[in-house]
Amino acid sequence: FRGMRFSDLPPDGAPPVVLGTIGPRGLDLAGRAFDGVILHPFLTVEAVATSVAAVRGVAERAGRDPASVRVITTLVAAPDLPPDRADLAVRARAVSYFQVRGLGELLVERNGWDPAVLDRLRAHPTLTGRGIADTAVTRDRLVDSAELIPAEWFDAGAAIGSSAACARRAADYRAAGADEVLVHGASPAEAGAMAAAWGALHPRPAAAPAFATAGGAAAG
Repeated sequence: FRGMRFSDLPPDGAPPVVLGTIGPRGLDLAGRAFDGVILHPFLTVEAVATSVAAVRGVAERAGRDPASVRVITTLVAAPDLPPDRADLAVRARAVSYFQVRGLGELLVERNGWDPAVLDRLRAHPTLTGRGIADTAVTRDRLVDSAELIPAEWFDAGAAIGSSAACARRAADYRAAGADEVLVHGASPAEAGAMAAAWGALHPRPAAAPAFATAGGAAAG
């Protein structure tokens, strides 16, 4: 990015600092010392609710206002996407997370899922001996191995379907206590109808959005 620079320096006040984490120690640190936390993709609604309670509980015990620690959950979504695009946006992306040793185990533990699936996934010929999949193969080559991931993991940890259904799925995470839902997987253009559906469900005055895509599109 040659020539890139901040347009206005210095900024007005210190920017908020948020921590991306998933495990109990990270959640503890976020509650004690950070302005917010970004939760990892493919957590269930129940796992997010547990994480929210953990962060806010730590904040309260540390003498902070629990509501001041903003919880942002990440939802991998494929709203109204054709099957081949949904495979890349959600299913292959899931493989790139669950295949990573340590991270896969932590996701499974937080969600209460069967850890034996990880062994079967990592033994797939596409993944065997390749280290971290994201750096070793292109995402389209991960689609076949995604068939080893149970369908209920996608049902409970992601959003695939109509834009309205994906927006309702995002609303489930808000109801679980998340302050914001960050949509990943779909591009901002692909998530536009989902953002509109969210706006119809949750009309808000002009303020910080409660729903945003990883690429920047947002709805109030």
